[in-house]
Amino acid sequence: MLDLVELEGRLEDFLAQNSCSLVHFQAVSSGRGRVFRLFVERADGSPADLGDCVRLTPLVKLFLESEQAFNDDCTLEISSPGLDRVLKHEKDFQRFTGRQVNVSVRSEGRKRSFAAELRGCRDNGLLLRAGMLPDLLEEHPDVVAEDGEVLVPLRLVTQVRLTTGEQV
Repeated sequence: MLDLVELEGRLEDFLAQNSCSLVHFQAVSSGRGRVFRLFVERADGSPADLGDCVRLTPLVKLFLESEQAFNDDCTLEISSPGLDRVLKHEKDFQRFTGRQVNVSVRSEGRKRSFAAELRGCRDNGLLLRAGMLPDLLEEHPDVVAEDGEVLVPLRLVTQVRLTTGEQV
C-alpha cells in the first residue's frame, strides 16, 4: 500500500535535487486513479513560474512511476503555491511572520476558522495576534493568551493559509 507521508518525503528530496522545494502535496482519489497535486517554489524561496512547472512535470511523473505510485489512471498537477499558500512547517511560520493568515483549528469535534496575524512558532504552538478568536479556542485549556497574542498548540491546527486580506 502506498504510504503518502513517505512518498511526500521522497518527493521533497527529489525536488531539492532539481532546485525546487515542495510547499504542499495532495494525493486525491479520482475514479480509478489519483490526482497528484504538487505546489512548488524555487529552492531560494522565489515563486516557481510556468517554465519551472513545465520542466518538472515529466521528471516528477517518471519519479512517481519509479515509486510505483503513478499509472495511466493518474493525473499530475504542478503549480506555484500562489498568494494564498498553505503554511505547514516551522520554517514557513518563521518566514511569513507578520503576515495575515487564515487558521483552521479542530477541537472537541468542532472545526473553526479565523483570521489572525502570524507572530511565529514556539513551544510546539502557533503564535498569533487575532482580533476575535472562535469560542472553541477561548474555552480550550491548552490555548495560552498573553499580551494580545495567543499560542495555539499545533496539534489543534488543521490548516494555516496566507491571505491577501486586510490586517487584523
